[in-house]
Amino acid sequence: VRGGAGTGGRGHNLREIISIGRDLGVATGKGGDYEGRYADGIVSLEKRSGKNQGDPDLYVMRIGSVAPGDTGSYFCEVAQWILDPQGDWEKIAQRTLELGNITVQPLADTLAVKVLPEVEVVLSAGSPLGLTCDVGGISPSSRPSLLVQWLRRAVGGGAEVEVARMGSDGVVTWGDDVSRRGGASLEKEAEGRYSLRLFSAHPADSGVYRCAVSVYTGPTPGAGSPAASQRSKGVNVNLKTKEVKVTAEAGLNPGPLLQRGHTLSLLCNVSVLTAGPTQVEVLWLVMGEAEGEGERPAEPRLLAVLMHDGTSHLYSNDSNVSVDRLSSSSYRLRIHGVEVDDQGLYHCQAKVWGQDPHGGWYNTGARSVSRPVRVYMYSRASDLLLIPLVVGVSSALFVGITIVAAVTCCFMNRLARQRSQK
Repeated sequence: VRGGAGTGGRGHNLREIISIGRDLGVATGKGGDYEGRYADGIVSLEKRSGKNQGDPDLYVMRIGSVAPGDTGSYFCEVAQWILDPQGDWEKIAQRTLELGNITVQPLADTLAVKVLPEVEVVLSAGSPLGLTCDVGGISPSSRPSLLVQWLRRAVGGGAEVEVARMGSDGVVTWGDDVSRRGGASLEKEAEGRYSLRLFSAHPADSGVYRCAVSVYTGPTPGAGSPAASQRSKGVNVNLKTKEVKVTAEAGLNPGPLLQRGHTLSLLCNVSVLTAGPTQVEVLWLVMGEAEGEGERPAEPRLLAVLMHDGTSHLYSNDSNVSVDRLSSSSYRLRIHGVEVDDQGLYHCQAKVWGQDPHGGWYNTGARSVSRPVRVYMYSRASDLLLIPLVVGVSSALFVGITIVAAVTCCFMNRLARQRSQK
């Protein structure tokens, strides 16, 4: 069996692909990469004997995964040999038959990926979201391995993030949101159809969705570089939310003047106007004041967060910070045993969470930042008494040293005059 790389006739740019000898041994051609492809099981040659006596034998060559280099005219060459009385093999007949022309298009030219539905998807918060990735232009008989990825770009722009992927082994990996493992699925419905489902979509799921497909044709699925990659056009997904208005105000808890060692208590009063049940997440931040004119203040530093479910996260290195909820609209931050370093501008940030029809909570995107509250540390009475004590001791030491130095100087001068008179 011979193969031609071009469309010319016999004798023009012919190269051997694979052959079976008179001893029934299979050998690959020297030109091209047929030897390696035969070792990988991509190229094979099979002899099928006739079912009945007198039926001709059939020789079948298979190329499991064709490449653009396989384009050309294919020929089958048959030779008949006999064993002469001296024991030598002699070829007595040979015939070459042209089988036909094969054109292999590059996979990148045929691969087609699209997302269904192709129109904008508008849903209410808590509704299920279903998208389908349709992959075409690949022959199922070639058994390619596919890597299918779902990507999302936020409504405001920015970089695309991976929502989920399915490898050639069928294993699903979730990308940007680990919690989606229990609230979403990625399945292969049929050959070339991959569905992404979010059981309860939230406003954070809004954005432009794309499906990216990479095709691997090597013997090892997913290994090496893909033979072709393609991305679908983007589909807009818009999650409608109820109107939410929120305001946050921060202030110091009424009490005596704040001094070193006292407990700093800051209140954050939050007002939410909307329909349906809501919860509030409160963040506390502090920012140092600019020391000199024209200098920019330090970046805000996160101190603590009180989540919508009541759990708290403390970001201070000390264990003297606590947060709690006093009422449905009032939240408190306390710093026990304050020091001078705790001075600065404090403010709170409120984020509103809503509840979907399935009972799950989601971030509505509504938030409010309070005006900063300046925290100043007043000196204690003991600190004020310490100042004159230090000044007095320092003055007394200075005066004493001056007197001792003067007396010593005069005594030494008098002693020197007495010696000179003698």
